[in-house]
Amino acid sequence: MTIVLIAAQIAAFLLVFLYLIYKSAQKKASPLLTLVGIVFLVGATAAGVYFLAKVRAERLGQKEWRLEREYFFGLFTDKLAASGKLKKAAEHMQTREVRDKTLQCIREIVDPFQSSGIYFLSAGGLLLVLAAASLWVRKISAAKCYPYIFIIFVLAGGVLFDVGFYYWQYASETEDTLEGFLHSQQAFLMRDLAGVETDLSVPEIVKIVKEEAGKSGRWKDERLIKALDKKRSLLR
Repeated sequence: MTIVLIAAQIAAFLLVFLYLIYKSAQKKASPLLTLVGIVFLVGATAAGVYFLAKVRAERLGQKEWRLEREYFFGLFTDKLAASGKLKKAAEHMQTREVRDKTLQCIREIVDPFQSSGIYFLSAGGLLLVLAAASLWVRKISAAKCYPYIFIIFVLAGGVLFDVGFYYWQYASETEDTLEGFLHSQQAFLMRDLAGVETDLSVPEIVKIVKEEAGKSGRWKDERLIKALDKKRSLLR
């Protein structure tokens, strides 16, 4: 409830500020002062967008997390099925070759967000530049309907710019998060798996790995080892 109230207060403040920018254009106030208002409005909303993108990437990006896991552990199960040895497959997963392949997968995961970010940023930036430039063109700013057109350009440009910034920032934060997961998987999980002694068959291990990799939520390295231990205990 507190978060909702804070969000409502911030939204109300931004709407009031947007109205002040409109009145500034309507009264033909200093173009520089109006421009400062636009920069402040876009900067304030971009700061909120940055926070949302960071929280989603680090706490809520479950689909993207799962895509990285499924690819990484797909390489693992392929190697395990080919070699028939858990230790050999785990050691292979610690190599630079696997790291490079997974980094390419991560790049493919975040590319759509980054591309969308570029498109929206470009469109929003163009509208904002046109709105700002119009303040210094008397033939345009003197028109009776100018304040309405001006504020529409500012609002549309600001929204598009913030959406683009959100996608761009989410792509960047997600890439960092997934690279962190990859490092943990290679440096710790596969190191531990290489030392695991188990009487489970390769198909049984593959099944467990795929089940764990397909789960939502933040990955915990020890989860897979615990799942293998639990299955081994049940078979005894």
